[in-house]
Amino acid sequence: MSTSKRLSLLLLFILVIISVIDDLSKQQPLKEESVVKVQEDKDTGIAHIKIKHGDTVLSVTEEINELDYLDVQQVINDFEKLNPGVDTESLLPNSFYYFPLYNEPQKQQERG
Repeated sequence: MSTSKRLSLLLLFILVIISVIDDLSKQQPLKEESVVKVQEDKDTGIAHIKIKHGDTVLSVTEEINELDYLDVQQVINDFEKLNPGVDTESLLPNSFYYFPLYNEPQKQQERG
């Protein structure tokens, strides 16, 4: 192999290493918790959630609200309002979506 080819390969290798180091130094740390409250009033709030494989609108909403009762149609309607144009039946893993947060008094009123 000629000297110019060796120098070119060495230079390319060095540039790749520098590029990788630069990218790693700019990378933001991953958050331990994927739930971030964005807005909250006395009855409802919004959580920004990163979806994992197998998550559904209902499963995530049940997990973050921990209530005994959730109106499925209300959850779907609220999710669609928070995420216009998103198909509720095909959430993409590793994507973030907004989910409704409900307080206990609001759900008790809806039952009665």
